[in-house]
Amino acid sequence: MQLDWPKLKLPTLSLVLNLGANNQLDSAQVNTLDGKVVADVKSEGAEHVLVMNVDQFKWPIGLPLFIDKARLDMRLKNNALDISNIDITMYDGKINGKAHLLWDKNWRMNGDLKVSQLSVQQPSRLVSQKIYLSGALNSQGKFSANAKNASALADNLRADFKFSVSNGVLHGLDLVKVASLMTKQSSGGQTQFDQFSGLLQVTGKQYHLQDLKISSGLLVSDGQVKIKPNKELDGTAVVEMKNSASLVGIPLDIDGTVSDPLVMPSKAAMAGAVAGTAILGPGLGTSLGMKAGTAVEKFKGLFDGE
Repeated sequence: MQLDWPKLKLPTLSLVLNLGANNQLDSAQVNTLDGKVVADVKSEGAEHVLVMNVDQFKWPIGLPLFIDKARLDMRLKNNALDISNIDITMYDGKINGKAHLLWDKNWRMNGDLKVSQLSVQQPSRLVSQKIYLSGALNSQGKFSANAKNASALADNLRADFKFSVSNGVLHGLDLVKVASLMTKQSSGGQTQFDQFSGLLQVTGKQYHLQDLKISSGLLVSDGQVKIKPNKELDGTAVVEMKNSASLVGIPLDIDGTVSDPLVMPSKAAMAGAVAGTAILGPGLGTSLGMKAGTAVEKFKGLFDGE
């Protein structure tokens, strides 16, 4: 049996049905031909109890994430599917949660997930080979969606997840170098951090990473980044060097794309730093000039509607 789902390549399935009196479904088993996904169904009156087990499976939707093991406990009644237990083991971590799916006039979905100690290096490299993270991810949040048909649920997803990555490395970007040399990123380099935290908000195909904070022995950084539906980045950050004589943090612009990000000091900050250095000299002049340039940029933004 081959399921046909828009824009998805799904595996071929094997189906075994056991019928009871009056040809009513008593039990069933659905599995992929390689046995990596097995779903057992059992009738209990007007309800059907479903247990799905997954072993060594590559996820077919979006990023090709690899699942070591997973179990979902579900109960189907009329037009509602209650997923009371989601238990997933992947990338040395765990994902647990629950969800509820309804379909009558529209399709509706809601649920919550908790991520514990998931290694982010391999998943983040699926997003970008140029700049990616390593470290242990912990996250928790809720999600929901409402659409006219099941295939449109992902396009109408709403989600809020707080997250933190501990004892990690930002590979491919040296924030200390970018901030201290006032130049755009060069290839290679890395930023070690004690903690990287923030809030992920999902609205359909747009993602917004807010309240981003990176802390390490050398620096602290705050920022936010929007990921547009076309995968373009639009964000800002401020990097403050610890034990530095600078009076202000270094404002950075974040653009490019998800697969090829670009981080560099803002144009206003660079112009102000050059002017301040020329007038008052390096150090104090650079800091004051950069601060003035950044202030002018923010003031201008009030009238540009940015």
